[in-house]
Order: sequence, then structure tokens, then C-alpha cells
Amino acid sequence: MTTLDDGQNWEELNSGLDSTNVTSVYDLNGELYTLADTGVYKFDGKAWQNLNLPQVTNPNLEAYLDYSSKTFPIEKQLAGEMLEAHQEKRPSLQKSGVLPGNTPVTRLTTNNGQLFAGTAGDGLCVREGSLWKQAGFKGQSIADVTFSPDGSQGFLAACNSENLCSVYTNSDSGWIEITDGINNQLITDLLIAPDGESYAAGAGGIYRFEKTSGNWQTLLATDASLTTISSSEDGNWLAAIGEGNAWYSLNRGENWQIVESLDQSLTYTSALFTADGSLILGSNTGGAYKLELTKP
Repeated sequence: MTTLDDGQNWEELNSGLDSTNVTSVYDLNGELYTLADTGVYKFDGKAWQNLNLPQVTNPNLEAYLDYSSKTFPIEKQLAGEMLEAHQEKRPSLQKSGVLPGNTPVTRLTTNNGQLFAGTAGDGLCVREGSLWKQAGFKGQSIADVTFSPDGSQGFLAACNSENLCSVYTNSDSGWIEITDGINNQLITDLLIAPDGESYAAGAGGIYRFEKTSGNWQTLLATDASLTTISSSEDGNWLAAIGEGNAWYSLNRGENWQIVESLDQSLTYTSALFTADGSLILGSNTGGAYKLELTKP
């Protein structure tokens, strides 16, 4: 949906989409992308163009079913039926006697002009021309991958079948593991804030990467599993959201306040700070919420 009057009225922006099972929308260097269960889509100003999904020999469908049943407000069995129907409707081409399959993309980002895709169970892929190429972490689920605007810093979280994740940072020689402080737990989101600080959201709370020590420091410990961490344009304000609750900080994560009066039966999946000092929260099945922030 798109709005031109600060959210008073909304219009559908679905032209070109093969499915409205949309998980994410990305503004990557002024270009608009979206992820759905049928492909990676790029907006050309009028309609969405399908860049398709990466092709692998044996797509990890079990990993995708686990991901989709948590992301979409549907049962895992129904997600499996949807995926099975999709595979039947759009079969992959036979190549050298091997039938590759679509592997769904769960995360999208750009770095130095390249488009990267994280998958549910089939590692990291990069777009080369009109094709997707495997770029590492084969057999793992990419919980998130993100780069700073100048490309000087990048973080990636890769998880095994038991949802135990490791965090990596990019270097000239490839990805280097940096998991001290957040070992062996589920990581769901990574953030490089505009001020250069780096954060991770996970099953146990919010963590900040300390460059001097190379460790992750706990900023917010929660019983609820968190889905996303977001920041304001200057990096001063942070929002942490997840199952049943949301928190915000007005001083770079040093102190946190819980958002009162939220429906605790919902899972909050996205957060956005507006220019007028508001916090907008998106939920899985309960719509969007707006909170006017005031400093304590």
C-alpha cells in the first residue's frame, strides 16, 4: 500500500506481483524492492518486475516452511500446501538431468552496487546480470545481512537447522565470525545505525557491538523474542519490537521504556521513526500503531 497524505488514505501498489504474500519492502539507494513467496520484485515506477528466486539443486523447503509459518499469520501445514502448489504451477527448467528448485529469499540488501539475497536454508546469494549466484554460507539460513551506506562495514547472521546463529563481519578476506556475547542463540535482525553503531536483535534481547573489545554487549534483556531493531535517522532513538511488546530508547540504547497499552497477543514486525518524532509499529495481524514520543 502507498499513502500520499500522511497515512489518512491508502492505495494498493500490487501491479505486477504474482502473490500478495509480501514479507518486506526495501528502499535500497532510492530503488524500491519487495519480497514475496513468488520472487524478488523491483519497482519500475509503474509496476513490480519479478527478478525471480535463486535456483538450487535441492532447495531447503523445511527451512522455508519454518520461516514462512512464523512470518505469515498462517499455519505451517497451510504454508506447506501453498509452497507445494507454487512449485507445481511454476516448475523449474530441467538442466543436465537435475531439476533445480526455487529457494525463497528472506532478506535483501545492496553493497557497492551489488544486490545480495539471504535465503531460508540455502545461504547467501548475489545478483550477477539476470541470475542469482551462491555467495557463501551454503546450507544455512541467513537471518539478516546489512551493510553501512559507504560499504565499509557489513554484518551477517547465519543460522543452522536448530536456529543457533553466528554473526559475521565482512573483511577483505571474506566474512569473519564475531559471536562473543551472543553465542548459540537465535538472531533475528541486525542494524548498522547512521551514527556507525551496530546492533543485533535476538531471542534474548538487544545487543550492541563494541568495536574496541570485539564483543557484543547486552543493552536490553527480554523474555520475549524480538523480531526487529530500528533507529531514527540520526541513530539517537532506537526501537526494539517482538512478541507482544515493543520498547524504545531515546539515548542510543542506554535506557529503554516499554510501549504501554499494546495488544500482547500480536507480534510486532516492523518499526519506523517519523520526522515529526513519532514511532509507527507494524504487527502481524493487527495493523499499524502510532506512538507520539516525548523525552522522559
